[in-house]
Amino acid sequence: MLVEVAAGLLLFKNYIVITVPVTVLLLIAVNFCTRRFSFEGRFRWVYACFYGRTNWEMVFLGASWLQFMFLVSAALTGTEAEMAHLVFLLLLVMVKLAAQVRILLFFRDVLNTALVFAAMTANGILLGYLKETRSNHYVAVIVVCLNLFLVLYGLYFFFRDLEEMEKGRR
Repeated sequence: MLVEVAAGLLLFKNYIVITVPVTVLLLIAVNFCTRRFSFEGRFRWVYACFYGRTNWEMVFLGASWLQFMFLVSAALTGTEAEMAHLVFLLLLVMVKLAAQVRILLFFRDVLNTALVFAAMTANGILLGYLKETRSNHYVAVIVVCLNLFLVLYGLYFFFRDLEEMEKGRR
């Protein structure tokens, strides 16, 4: 049992290695930017992103951040799609549903998870083809474009989640 858990965690080693330092650096930057807060300062928008948020809104924001960072790490490292990745992404969708109960947002996230998993599967197939042929430049360009699309897709829906969270406050 312990070996299976360790094997499952090894599937997420790239995700952990990228997400933890990026998140810590982002937290240090936010702390530095908001250290001397003033309403006339140029970093007041950073402070405004977190001011007055409920615990559930912060959970929602954290789950959205983890989804985005998963896409970034998958794109940077060429992670091949495994069933554990799909389960992890669906678990984050369930956390977001628990944090803000919105059925349309839930269905959107499930559809996005399916599309991301399909794109990761296609990326894995293309990377496998590149490993076999070792010289197809067109496929390499397609892989780079697909990874760039995944990151931009994740960034778009991260910002959409921020917008949805703000709509929920009104």
